[in-house]
Amino acid sequence: MLPVAPFGPDAAFIPGRRAPVAFAARDIEPWSAKKLNRVAIISMKITVLFPELPFRAEWIFPRTADAIPWAGYVDSLITRPLVEELTSAAPWDTLVTTPVDPVSFRGDVRGRLGVFVRAFRDFASKHRVAIWEGTHRFPISRNQLQGSTWLSNFNKQRGRLV
Repeated sequence: MLPVAPFGPDAAFIPGRRAPVAFAARDIEPWSAKKLNRVAIISMKITVLFPELPFRAEWIFPRTADAIPWAGYVDSLITRPLVEELTSAAPWDTLVTTPVDPVSFRGDVRGRLGVFVRAFRDFASKHRVAIWEGTHRFPISRNQLQGSTWLSNFNKQRGRLV
C-alpha cells in the first residue's frame, strides 16, 4: 500500500518531483542548473548530486569574522595572572565533555554525511584548544605586547598578532 499524500499530489508541493523543471540557478546553488534541469527529483541519485558538490571550507569554517567591538572592552583585564587562570581551567574541554544534542541532524547519521560527522568529531576532539580559541578570541593590544614579554610570547604561541 502506498502512503497517502496528506495535502494532495506530491507534484503540487515538490516542483520537479516526477518531471524535470527549470530551476533558477540561485535556488539550487552550488549545483549546475543546466545539469539538474534535465533530471526529475525522483530520479536524482547521489551520483548526480555529489560530483557537483564542492565542499568549500568557508561553508563550515567561515574565513572572515566581524570586527570585535571595542565599546566596553577592558584591555587591562588581559594580564598574565588572569590569562593563566583562564587557560588553567581548560575551558575547551567543554567541547568534548558537555553532551549536546545536534541541532540540524541526528548524530548517528550514515553515508557520506556520517563519514564527515565522525571525521569532524575526531578533529574537534584533537584540536579543541584551537577551535575554542578561534571562537573565544581576545585581542592583545600592541602596547600590551610591548609591555609584557609573557603576553608577547603567549600571543606568538597562539599564532595571532594584533
